[in-house]
Amino acid sequence: MSLFNTPESKSDLQAWIKSTNEPMATIAAGMTEQYLLSQCEFNKLIPVISAQFLTQSIPDNFNDMECHDIYDFIEEHVEDDFEHMLPETIFECIENIASDIHHKIRRAK
Repeated sequence: MSLFNTPESKSDLQAWIKSTNEPMATIAAGMTEQYLLSQCEFNKLIPVISAQFLTQSIPDNFNDMECHDIYDFIEEHVEDDFEHMLPETIFECIENIASDIHHKIRRAK
C-alpha cells in the first residue's frame, strides 16, 4: 500500500502503519482516529443530519432547548419533502440516523 492508497479496512491500515516502522505514522493515525471519533459524537451529528430534513440545521445547543422549541424550529424550517411529517417524527428520524452512525463508528473502533 502506498501513501496515497485508501486501505480497505482498519486492519489493513494498522498493518501498513506497522510495516512503515515509523513512530510518527503511528502517532498521526492515533490522532486522526481520535479527531474523527470526537466529530462523530451523537450530539454533534444531530445538527449535521438535520440539514437533510430542514432548510436550516438544528442549532448546536439543541440540548439546551425545550422539546417544544425544537419541534417549533423543525416546523419552521422543514424541507418541502417532509412537510407531511410531524416535527416529532422528523426529530425521531434525525436521532435514529445519528444513533445508527454513532454506534457503527464506535463498533469500527
